[in-house]
Amino acid sequence: MIAQKSVSLRSIDYLLSLSPKHFSGRLDIATSGKHQWSIYFDKGRIDWATGGVHPRRRWRRNLRKYCPNLSVDALIPLEDDVEDTRLYTLLTVLLQKKEISQTQVVAITKNTVAEVIFDLIQQQELENNEKNNVFYTCDRRDVLKQPIMRVSVYEVLEEVQKQWQGWRKGKLTNYSPNLAPRLKEPRKLQNRLSAKAYKKLKTATRARLTLRDLAVYLKQDLLKLTKYLMPYIHEGTIELVEVPDLANPLKAKQKRQEKQKAIANQSKGTTGGRNKTTSQKPPVLGKPNLDDRPLIVCIDDCPLTLKMLRKIITKAGYRFFGIQQAFMAMPAVIEKKPDLILLDLVMPIANGYEICTQIRRVSNLKDTPVAILTGRDGPIDRVRAKVVGCSDFIAKPVEAGKVLRVIEKYLGAKTDKKSN
Repeated sequence: MIAQKSVSLRSIDYLLSLSPKHFSGRLDIATSGKHQWSIYFDKGRIDWATGGVHPRRRWRRNLRKYCPNLSVDALIPLEDDVEDTRLYTLLTVLLQKKEISQTQVVAITKNTVAEVIFDLIQQQELENNEKNNVFYTCDRRDVLKQPIMRVSVYEVLEEVQKQWQGWRKGKLTNYSPNLAPRLKEPRKLQNRLSAKAYKKLKTATRARLTLRDLAVYLKQDLLKLTKYLMPYIHEGTIELVEVPDLANPLKAKQKRQEKQKAIANQSKGTTGGRNKTTSQKPPVLGKPNLDDRPLIVCIDDCPLTLKMLRKIITKAGYRFFGIQQAFMAMPAVIEKKPDLILLDLVMPIANGYEICTQIRRVSNLKDTPVAILTGRDGPIDRVRAKVVGCSDFIAKPVEAGKVLRVIEKYLGAKTDKKSN
């Protein structure tokens, strides 16, 4: 068994604590650095893990590693609905279709879980140095149906601990395996490497492969490969850069088709000569750009309330962004910079007062109106709300009239100004 204190991270202790409790459901772990991971449990064992910066890359990489003969074309229709199916259910579909074997499913699941926990450990260790917070929440309602296999928490942590110790020993703590190598001085590097090695590395960098992707592509051990590249990284001939996750294949295809269609239409417009150009309708002046509409962020752990607020707010012509999990509120609010925040008072992990206090500590949010949604509207609640910087109250149950009055109070003038 893994020693609980061998890695001084609260996340590891938290994972270990769920096993003897036979926890079933989803554990969400978020950091103040905008990173989030989800780990699915069934009776104290892990079914699946996702999240981080590259969930789709991780999925494709593990399929390529453990199922090299699987047709990528067969995956595209299945991956189109990946947000709802969570990738995990695709393994079930592929297994039922006999596209992959049970052994391959086990290997993919174990490696996926290990990669997620490794990234979690690395990110938390880096953020611990900055004394940032880590937030946990458990949702017992979100249980994977018919889990294919269950991974022992102790088993996977023991494996990840070995990997992390090797990474630290190689002085790679500050280098994420999700970074991609890029040739900074290709001519100098070409003189240092063999023709074969340089060609492979050049191909990989053009494809924007991460260190993990590159290890699978070259069929090399990740740690050995990274240590091999480090001298070139230190001398500046290679640099490590962030790359985005892979795009949804069908959506990416549609986007390309739309772009090609737009180019074709533009070409038709220009080939028609001066008459074609002058016949186009002039732009309508005074009509506001949709992106300029005020943004309202709503933080409430009740999906039904968020659904009602979305309908009210979007129908009134405003942009809407909903946050159901309290621990994700601050990273999202800081990123979105809303014009108005509607904040539920009673939530798990952190209540509305605590979140409002955090909002007021951010310099560019200190003047943002914050209206608390609550069924408790007594004098003590109002005094406490005023102390933490709350701007207004909206009594529950949520009604369109109540919500719109508060919106008009704080955004009416702003909306009128943008529409003129």
